[in-house]
Parts: sequence; C-alpha cells; structure tokens
Amino acid sequence: MRRLDDVIAGVLVGGRSVRMGRPKALLPHPESRTFLEHVVRTARRVVREVVLLGGPGPLPEALRRVPCLADAQPERGPLAGLDRALEAARDRWVLLLACDLGWLGPVLLRRLLRARAPDVDAVVFARAGQGSAYHPCCALYHPRLRTAVTHELTHGRASLHAVLRAGRVRVLTPDAVCERELTNVNTPEDLARLLAPASLAHVVCETAP
Repeated sequence: MRRLDDVIAGVLVGGRSVRMGRPKALLPHPESRTFLEHVVRTARRVVREVVLLGGPGPLPEALRRVPCLADAQPERGPLAGLDRALEAARDRWVLLLACDLGWLGPVLLRRLLRARAPDVDAVVFARAGQGSAYHPCCALYHPRLRTAVTHELTHGRASLHAVLRAGRVRVLTPDAVCERELTNVNTPEDLARLLAPASLAHVVCETAP
C-alpha cells in the first residue's frame, strides 16, 4: 500500500524506563532485534518520514541515521516530544508512537490514518473500561493542537489528555486485536509475556508482509 507523505511519525525514545530497569527502546524484540526497530519499521510501512523524539541516548546501529529531535523542555515526558514533532511537521499530521508497543502492526495505524478529517484535531483509541481515558501515545495529532501543547508546557504541566480535551477528537473503539497492539511493555513481566511462545506466534503473524 502507498505510504503517506502528509503524515510524519514521531517515536518517543526519551523515557526513563524506571519500571523496566533498562531502556525499553533497546529491549529485544522477536522480529526486529529491538523494540525501537520494530516500531520504526511498522511506522515506515504506512508513512514515509519517521523521526525519533527525546533526549540523546544509545540507539541501534540500524537507526543511527534516523533524525532525532531532542526535547526543548527535558523531563516533560511525551508532551515535549509531541511539541517537537508538531514543530517539525508544520502543516502535516503527527503520528505519535511509544517505543514499547511490542505488538504494534500496520493495520492498526492505517485505521488511525483513515479516520482523519478536516474537522478533527486528533484521532485516538479509547482505553477499554476506563471512561474517557485514551491511548495518547499511539494517536494522530494535527498541528492545530500546537497551541494547546504550548499552553500545557508553559503552565508547568505535561498532560496529553489535557491537550486532547482542548481539541476536536475522534475516538475509535478498539477490538480485541487492537487492544493487544496498544499494550505497552512496561515491566520485565510484560516483556516475558511478549516473548512467550504463544505471543511470539502472534507477533510473527501480525507483522508478516
């Protein structure tokens, strides 16, 4: 399928990975050597331009030529990364992705991309059973939201949900497959589940061309 030029994908790599105890971007992945390579490879199947968002740090050899946009305001979490991505995107949409989406596949990303519209500022998946909570680190953001992002950062906050509340949001309901692909790997136990034989078979199936 055609890769899009009017969307830029930004992959967040600046987290401290406190619960994991080591950089999540460099965790081993059954299909792509590292988690970061898996997410970047998946993003490249749907958009032409991918950048890394966050502070400088060790990167896999294969990704050392991928542009990296350091946070203008360190220690402000994903919101600071989104700010840099929106700045680089100019009038294009930003596909914001966490680096620890070990089950992520292109079908889910294309579902987000198909939901864009002129009267929508963001496209997100709802979190099952959590009311108005979303999956903000696997979502689409339009540059119209840059003002809301700047407002959050200026006032010492760092809430992606607050940014979403400031705009016109299209909320998608994930099915069971999407829920799995939206699952973050935050702890060693999460990683063990991903690398279990049953999960490995699923990942190979979902990421096959």
